[in-house]
Amino acid sequence: MFRKKKERAAAAVAVSTTFDSSRRKASAPSILSSDLQVVGKIESAGAIQIDGQIDGTVRCKSLVVGRHGIIKGEIIADEITVSGRVAGDIRGRKVELLSSAEVEGDILHEFLVVQSGACLNGNCRHSENPLGAEKQRTEPSKGKK
Repeated sequence: MFRKKKERAAAAVAVSTTFDSSRRKASAPSILSSDLQVVGKIESAGAIQIDGQIDGTVRCKSLVVGRHGIIKGEIIADEITVSGRVAGDIRGRKVELLSSAEVEGDILHEFLVVQSGACLNGNCRHSENPLGAEKQRTEPSKGKK
């Protein structure tokens, strides 16, 4: 009699633990609405959509800067889609500037797509590892003293 209650309780805990861990892996993107202004650093292991204004660094897995979104700072992400304004450097594996994008800063990328009408004031440079480029810049050259 007591054994069955313990087994059921253990099974219930196992089910809820499994459910919680699967929810974390497939989380919905974080959305910063147009009336939100953030000053500081934003980091996420998942996706972010920004329709408001960010003054600071944004680091995440995937980023969408909406048509009315504004970022003043560096962006570091695997996938970046910009249709708003960015004033700062961008480092990403796949960077896409849509026709309404306005970017003022340098882009370090593995893949780059620029639609007709996008405005880019800065330099673009291809890199096999754009997310690790920060480490490469700070290391001294081997051949130079």
